[in-house]
Amino acid sequence: MGTQKLKAAVISAGMIANSGHIPAYKAFSQDVSLEAVCDLNASAARDTALRHDIPRWYSDVAAMLEEVHPDLVSVCTPNSTHKGLVAQALKAGANVICEKPLTLHYADTVELYALAEKLGKQLVVCQTSRFQRAYFAARDYIADGVLGNIYYAEIDRIRRRGVPSWGTFHRKAASGGGALADIGIHALDAMLWMLGSPQVSAVSGFTSDRIIHSERGVIYDLKESGAFSGVHTARRFDPAECDVEEFASGSLRTDAGISLNFKVAWAANFSDRNNMMILGDKSGLTLPELKLYGTLGENQTDFSPRLFGLGEYDDRPFAGHYYLIRHVIGVLNGTESLMITPQQVINTAATLEMFYRSSELGREVRRNEIM
Repeated sequence: MGTQKLKAAVISAGMIANSGHIPAYKAFSQDVSLEAVCDLNASAARDTALRHDIPRWYSDVAAMLEEVHPDLVSVCTPNSTHKGLVAQALKAGANVICEKPLTLHYADTVELYALAEKLGKQLVVCQTSRFQRAYFAARDYIADGVLGNIYYAEIDRIRRRGVPSWGTFHRKAASGGGALADIGIHALDAMLWMLGSPQVSAVSGFTSDRIIHSERGVIYDLKESGAFSGVHTARRFDPAECDVEEFASGSLRTDAGISLNFKVAWAANFSDRNNMMILGDKSGLTLPELKLYGTLGENQTDFSPRLFGLGEYDDRPFAGHYYLIRHVIGVLNGTESLMITPQQVINTAATLEMFYRSSELGREVRRNEIM
């Protein structure tokens, strides 16, 4: 597309659109022009357009796509709507950035990528947790063989009281899943990416929703639940509506012989944490403060590399969205290669599907069962 500005549009006037996608598009106004925002709630769309100085607002997606003809569309709606809206935007001639997870099912994810390939369009999922210097460094160490043969990894992604209370995250009909599909998918994606994207072959999962249905009168903080910049429009939160997990734990096996255990929670009687551990036969490492553990000669050694930020957006809420959208602009302009590939997203979708089926059946589910 040369030096011509890309025309962008955003579907949804919710929290992540207002706090992540729209500010990121505005930060790269030399390369992209944000032309429109659309939401079923017309007043929310109008208010968002006024708030961010967006020229047009809509309450009908088809009308927006037809009139604006965007080159790039961000889909920021609840998970259950992703498949239909992504397909609609692709068929209208747009490249698409979709919030995670793209879908919670292997077949649906394969279908969307096949459509994007057929139409010659890019489909990029917002796996923005990858965009951290420590994660890039860990991935490089692993690829360079510093850890040796990796056999075990672990994720702890715990919010003490971080149940999203402003949208429909807690309703299965809208989100398809709870804590794992919301915050756990970021950690799983980043971990698998750092490990070199091994295919997940089997998953055993467990879920719980005990706290949200039994606890009353406890104050929830919006920042703890992921709304770092606040919420402009919110529906009334009713815990009785919650039919997804607040806590998820599980174990997965990969075709590379790696076992990965994880705990993910919106609510747990434990301290907040966002920790990872990776063990190899030469070294191990921990994140988010990257530290390596190994030996040097006859001595055991601990090693902490000096790391610097990715850039000027590190201190902003949802910094990953800035780096992602900058990356997508580069991909569309032909200066970068896509780093969130179809096979990687298909792998995480298969993992989610195996997990939720396992938690329902009470046994391990293998990949061939969902194919």
